[in-house]
Formats: sequence, C-alpha cells, structure tokens
Amino acid sequence: MDDKARLSLDMIIGVSIFLFVFIYVAQFLPSVFADVRSEISLSHEAYKVAVMLAEDPGRWDNGSMNGTGWESYWDQSEYPDIVFRPGLAFSKDTPCYLSYNKIKAFQRAVDQNYTRIKEYLGLKTPDNDYEFNVSLQTLNSKPYRRELIQDWDGNYTLNAGRPLITTQVARFERIVWIDDIEAITGNISIDTDKGAYPTSICSGSGTGLNCSFSYTYPLTMLVVDVLNQYQPSPKVSLCLDVGSCTSGSCRIGGPNKLCLNNNSICESLENKRYDLVDLANQLLSNAGAKNGDEICIKVSVRDVNVKLYTSDTIDYIAGNPTAKLVVVVWR
Repeated sequence: MDDKARLSLDMIIGVSIFLFVFIYVAQFLPSVFADVRSEISLSHEAYKVAVMLAEDPGRWDNGSMNGTGWESYWDQSEYPDIVFRPGLAFSKDTPCYLSYNKIKAFQRAVDQNYTRIKEYLGLKTPDNDYEFNVSLQTLNSKPYRRELIQDWDGNYTLNAGRPLITTQVARFERIVWIDDIEAITGNISIDTDKGAYPTSICSGSGTGLNCSFSYTYPLTMLVVDVLNQYQPSPKVSLCLDVGSCTSGSCRIGGPNKLCLNNNSICESLENKRYDLVDLANQLLSNAGAKNGDEICIKVSVRDVNVKLYTSDTIDYIAGNPTAKLVVVVWR
C-alpha cells in the first residue's frame, strides 16, 4: 500500500489539541493583562489625586483674575463663573500640612457637585470616568476597618465622594498634619483666679463651653496648654478613671504644680504645652483599661488660664494633629 502524503491519526489528534489550546490561550491572555492594565490605571489616578490634594494649595480662576484662596469660591451657586483646582495644602511651601478651612471647603464642594469635582481632579475625561472617595482617617485605620477623624462636634472631618465598594479599587495614603487643632478637638478653656472648676463638666470664661470628659480608651490626644498663671497659688490637676464619669472632683494638687491621679505624679507648672497622652494611657492601662473601654477625665484648676485639647480619634505628633489622607479610586 502506498502511504505517501498521508497524516497518521496520532498526528491529526495532536495538531488538533495544540490548535485548540493555542486558540484558548490566545483568547484568555488579553483578559489577564486587561486586569493588570486596569489596576495600574487606578493606582496612577489615586496617586495623582493624593499628591494634588496633599501638596498643592490649589488655585481659582474666572478668566480675568486668579488666586490661591479657592476655598472662598467653591460655591457654584454663588460663583458660577469661577473654576478651581482643589488643593488642601496650607501653602506651596508646606506640603502635607493641610488647611482645615480647605478641607471643609472640599467636603462642601464635593457634596454640592460631585461630578464637577471629578472633572477638576482629572477623574472624568472623554475617555475615562472614575469614582472616588477622599477621607481623613486615624493612623491606626485599616482598609478593612476604617476609623474616620471626627471634629469636636462629632461630625467627620472629611469623608467626600461616593461610598466605598468591595470590587477592585486603588488606595493611596499620605500622612498629613492639620493646621487647626481647636477645630478638630475643640478646646476646654478655663481662665480663673477664683477657685476650682471640678468634675467632668467643665465651664470656663471666654468660650462658655460645657464639656464632658468621656472618651474611649486609648486616648490619642491629651494636651494641657498653660497660657498664664495667677497669684497666689496656680495649680492644675487631672484624674483618669476607667468607666463612666461619676460625681465628685479631682483633688487639687500643690501650688505651682501640674498633677495627675490625685497627685501621684506631679511636675512644675510652666507656661507651655504639656503632651500627656502617653502617660495618661499608661496610667489607664495600669488601672485595667482595655481597647474600647469608656474612660473619664476630671480636671480641677486654680489661679491659671489653661486650654485642654482631648481626643480619642486624632493623634497629636510634633505639636500638630496628625492623620492619614486616604484616596480611593475605582471605575
């Protein structure tokens, strides 16, 4: 028999299998690289927005005039002819040092017209349309457990944009300082030379604030700012307890002293800021405090002018409130 110019059955089967596998792989590979390209694109956009907000003070322009104070012109209903580039930096010379006024203006601008801000951030173009969320979070915040910074009134300092989704996103963080400690923590202002202001409710001249010293352990900020001392006997005392606040005052310490926990720890009283958060958390831990426990701070002062800054959300580092600016972008 003449077998020339014939293919064996094994070869036909082998070639068929090869072609089938080749075609399948050729169709499958583009989808693999498409995901990679999408992830790279999202990461680029998140990085771009984070840099723009953290390092740039922003600008506004109406065609004939311009400037850097865009936070005064964000309202489209009041300034319809003005366009602006949002930036949260206090100035171009202070990257990652954010202006509280710009933070709040950005929140209001996003709430008013989300799509407009997407365009200003370069997230909406003829070829692409991304969604975003920008927030200020605690240093301990995690992607799976967000801990947003709160103002003294309990509202979030910044949580602008769409609610987060659980599909593919790109997330970029920047550690930032915020310029206004009082706007975030509030302040308990006491200026007196007529005795003590005890208990967990503290009233003081000047601000007229009534403040409750109930927080969640651990504290992230406890700062005593001594502004002035009066004669004859300036004193500051703080007491830290685990649990809810009860009646009674913190026992006042000796003259010219700042004391904690019924005078168990004292130091000389000077006109300066005392950062007491680490010491306070250690004392509370020694008293049995666990993460999430309610704690109480009581204060008594005499013959001094002081401000107290307290928080259980934002950290106090190098003399400034410190947080994470978190930018999340997705399609």
